[in-house]
Amino acid sequence: MNHAILGVWAVESRYDDRPRIDRGTFLFHPDGTASIAYTEYSAHAVWQASSEHDATITGTRPVGPDEGFVGWFTFQATANVSADRMTILIKAMQSRPRPDGTLSEQRATITGTRVLVRP
Repeated sequence: MNHAILGVWAVESRYDDRPRIDRGTFLFHPDGTASIAYTEYSAHAVWQASSEHDATITGTRPVGPDEGFVGWFTFQATANVSADRMTILIKAMQSRPRPDGTLSEQRATITGTRVLVRP
């Protein structure tokens, strides 16, 4: 498989309800799994191709008591890789549990550039 999403991406995440930008890396593996790392946390995901340049992503990470609640942070996303395979746009809906058992949902727009080997 040689899907356009494969490889390492340096990303910036922007959220609808806050001005902060989070920076991280996404690594998409050929077996349909992904590793995600930000300064404050990491997560794991699975992805599935929907076309040569598009994919659907589902991810999760545990949320511990030090964050004010316990449960699973999850996200559903769609990704589009540019025709030249150098940039990515991911639209995500993130959900996290609140202490009262309800879910907090937040939209995110994630943009990134491919990380290349530099001689």
